[in-house]
Amino acid sequence: MLSGRLISIIESHAEEHTRGAVEKLQSSPHIRSYHGLSRDKLYHWPFEVYHDLGRWLLWNSDHEIRARYSELGEQRFKEGIPLAEVL
Repeated sequence: MLSGRLISIIESHAEEHTRGAVEKLQSSPHIRSYHGLSRDKLYHWPFEVYHDLGRWLLWNSDHEIRARYSELGEQRFKEGIPLAEVL
């Protein structure tokens, strides 16, 4: 498991990590379907994970995590993003 210090560092740099993730999602030639989505649409979820990483790792059950990822998969399907690009 990740150390508390590492989790704290990741959480404290959530904004920076999220901007980098969104930039990669919108520019990678391997996941072109994300290029048409707005930055706002792509921003919220990675920020939530980076900002609350400790909570995600320590407090969410496998069921809650599975449900969240299923929800994201459904959203991406509705947006027309192929499964291969989601994975």
